[in-house]
Amino acid sequence: MALGELLLASFFKVLFEKLAMLATGELLNFARAEQIHTLLMQWSRKLEEIEAVLADAEEKQIIERGINLWLADLEDLAYDLDDVLDEFATEALQRKVMAEPGASTSKVRALLPTCCTSFNPRTLMSDFKMRSKIDDITTRLQDIFERRKGIGLQKVDSRTSAKAWKRPPTTSLIYEPHVYGRDKDENGIIELLLGDESGDNKVGVVPIVDDKHNGRNELAVLDMLQPHENLKELTISCYPGPRFPTWVGDPMFSKMVCLQLENCEKCTFLPPLGCLSSLTRLHIEGMKAVKKVGLEFYGWSCSNPFPSLETLCIWDMPEWEDWSPSGVEKEVQAFSRLSMLSIQSCPKLFGKLPSNFPCLRNLEIRKCPQLVHQMRNTIHFNSLTKLHLNDVSILDSLHTDLADEVVLGTEAGNHLGSLTSMHVGCIKKITSLPRCFFQEVKGLQRLTINNCEQLATLWPNEAALQNHLPALGRLVIQSCPQLHSLFEKEEKENEGKLQQQHKVLPFRMRLEHLQIRNCGKLEKLPLGMQTFTSLQELTIEECPCLISFPSTDFPTTLRTLEIIKCLVSFQNTVLPSALRTLRVEYCDDLQSLPELKMHNNLEKLEVRSCPSLTYLWSSNGILPSLKELMISSCGMLESLLSDEGMKISCSSLESITIYGCKNLKSLPDVMQNNSLRNLRELDIRTCDNLESLPEGWCPTTNMKDLNIFKCKKIEALLHQTHNNNFTSLQQQEVRSCPAGIASYFPNLTSLDIGKIEISKPPSEWGLYRLFSLRELSLEDFDWVSFPEDGMLLPSSLIKLFIVSFPNLDKLSSKEFQNLTSLEELSVFDCPILTSFPEQGLPPSLLHLEINECPNLTSFPAQGLPPSLLHLKIFKCPNLTSFPVQGIPPSLLHLEINNCPVLKQRCERRKGQYWPFIAHIPCVLLDNKSIFFHKQLRVRCVNS
Repeated sequence: MALGELLLASFFKVLFEKLAMLATGELLNFARAEQIHTLLMQWSRKLEEIEAVLADAEEKQIIERGINLWLADLEDLAYDLDDVLDEFATEALQRKVMAEPGASTSKVRALLPTCCTSFNPRTLMSDFKMRSKIDDITTRLQDIFERRKGIGLQKVDSRTSAKAWKRPPTTSLIYEPHVYGRDKDENGIIELLLGDESGDNKVGVVPIVDDKHNGRNELAVLDMLQPHENLKELTISCYPGPRFPTWVGDPMFSKMVCLQLENCEKCTFLPPLGCLSSLTRLHIEGMKAVKKVGLEFYGWSCSNPFPSLETLCIWDMPEWEDWSPSGVEKEVQAFSRLSMLSIQSCPKLFGKLPSNFPCLRNLEIRKCPQLVHQMRNTIHFNSLTKLHLNDVSILDSLHTDLADEVVLGTEAGNHLGSLTSMHVGCIKKITSLPRCFFQEVKGLQRLTINNCEQLATLWPNEAALQNHLPALGRLVIQSCPQLHSLFEKEEKENEGKLQQQHKVLPFRMRLEHLQIRNCGKLEKLPLGMQTFTSLQELTIEECPCLISFPSTDFPTTLRTLEIIKCLVSFQNTVLPSALRTLRVEYCDDLQSLPELKMHNNLEKLEVRSCPSLTYLWSSNGILPSLKELMISSCGMLESLLSDEGMKISCSSLESITIYGCKNLKSLPDVMQNNSLRNLRELDIRTCDNLESLPEGWCPTTNMKDLNIFKCKKIEALLHQTHNNNFTSLQQQEVRSCPAGIASYFPNLTSLDIGKIEISKPPSEWGLYRLFSLRELSLEDFDWVSFPEDGMLLPSSLIKLFIVSFPNLDKLSSKEFQNLTSLEELSVFDCPILTSFPEQGLPPSLLHLEINECPNLTSFPAQGLPPSLLHLKIFKCPNLTSFPVQGIPPSLLHLEINNCPVLKQRCERRKGQYWPFIAHIPCVLLDNKSIFFHKQLRVRCVNS
């Protein structure tokens, strides 16, 4: 029995129970009074006849579209019938309660589900809306009852069905990280939930959810079934019920270590999880109806709640107001091992949290503004090492409103004395950090401050920090738009005097990493930068008011310097010899880089989008350690060195990228006996005036990757390279240059050719001699067919991309059949292409993508390759049908965009191709899955 049949069968069982309850027993009087007793008996008999043919319908639905539609209509009817029966039962219960002595409206409402409390006592059958529902159910049931014979359904005992499901014996599953939930994998869901598998088997269970019926079948895939007691990990997403099944949180799951509850938006209470003795990780998110967390969460009879829990995350609970362990005995220690607590996006949470987390080391609170006011006086964090506060007001409350800073400092020391890392963000109204908050936090090593809109300076006086933050090694400040300096009083003091003070400040002696980003009013860095004797990394980004560095040199220990989106000038600035990485980006006024010392150790240089830069250095072309050079979008750059006659010495260079430097005419010569012998990658793009490469720039020994793109005057360069045999070259991209050069690089594995002025016919390109070529991309050719007559492609090709062929009408059958290793074919922007190769596509093909081919009308007559895994069809409106052979059973991913007819024919349960694609795990139509919008997801891992 397949899962779809099992779900309908189990749902029929529920319907029969409800019908029996209404037709007999204590609700019989209600049914007779409403004159629906006979109708209910008729419904029940018809449902029995329909249930008898379910097994046969499930067997035949894949090949019979009519049966598939019959099952869909039956499922719709079953859910609607269930709704009506619920309304009957609710009305009957309401009348019974109201008939009792002392009954009141409030009492009735307390007994009924919230969805049903809108009913008023009435004669049910006199309600026009209900009468219409009953008539509709009767008509649809009769139609389905009669259609069962017309489509050839017969009574079949599901126990003898070829697909009957049986619980397998205890076994160890092979690890298969698939997502179950399509028709093909329904048995896997049952085996997973009920089986006694062992081993770390990570299996995702994704049953189909129909929004129309509020996921009632899933209330049954969770209420009726439960995982084996050896369950190790469990994830439940989008559960549609108001309460979790009783087995969630059952102490019998003593081996469960990880539990996630996500987006179960209708649940009003958390399940009792405290008795899960081995649970170490608990993640709760999107429980938007929960208002209180109390004893029910800990477990009503649990003597030691959450004894093993180490990580607790509670996110996105907008209605949560109170976390109160009231009812838990005082001598009971809950969360005795909790080391990480994260609470996010709980704006109404207020009051006391559990007061004692003896092992808590990491605390993260975001977007809980009402919570932090209470925390300071109610919770002790003696073991806390990491604290992350975002969009809260705790620092504001510790500021000038409370005058006794000595008391506050002592309090901070008591609460946060063990802290080593702190992140604060979105703290409103503070203009500087309160000294009391940091004066006793002597072990703090990392401090990050972001999005503090009114922060103008960190501290009023750096000298006052002599006894504060002695261990601080990393300081990050970002998105503080009013910050103008780190220490406010520096500008009023004598620089020489300050330098004497700075020499003894632990803050300067220990700081290793300083990052300042997006601080629009920052005017200067701290004076005496060279006294930061441990500084290794300095990043300044998006600080447009910072126009120069201090007159003194950078610290001699500096290894990484990054300047991004600043107007800074490097005039009279010399970089330290220890520097390894220099990165300069989007500095509009920068005309040259800072000077390097003669003996430098620079290994990586990146310069991007500096439109005023005319050269890199005014002197010294000796870069003995440079390994990577990247220059891009520097439109005024004419040369690397100010003197065109100077030579460079960069024998260690491994990678050169020069992109978008339209004024660059030439590159400097290489010093004698210092050629770029270690160069592995050379990438030159959009350099219209670059005419040639000097001798020594094209070594042949180690070159692996050569890319030349949009370089109009590069022909001389290519002829120069032809004199060499690049036997080591593996990847080449050649554009805007003469054709026929590929044969000079016999060991290529990847080749990209485009926008070529054809000086030789394709038959003379010699591509077939590239025996190692695995990937070929061709773009912007005027050919009518592909390949052109006489053009031979290497049989070693695995990937082929055909892009922007405006006149391409057909693909050659013969040449495609010779591509016996081809696994991926992509055809883009071929507006008049009408058909695939007549003899079909290579049988080895795994991935096929067709994009922007509006005149393409059909797939190959021979059908799609039997091994195809991925099929993508975009913007092909005239491609309206699949091959008559159907879809290969191997297909795992089908994506259709902007193909209206084909999309319509693939719609779930409605389209004619639905029976042929229902087995595919992932089907996207216009970027939306056809299977579900909001899904119940259960993921289980058994130990």
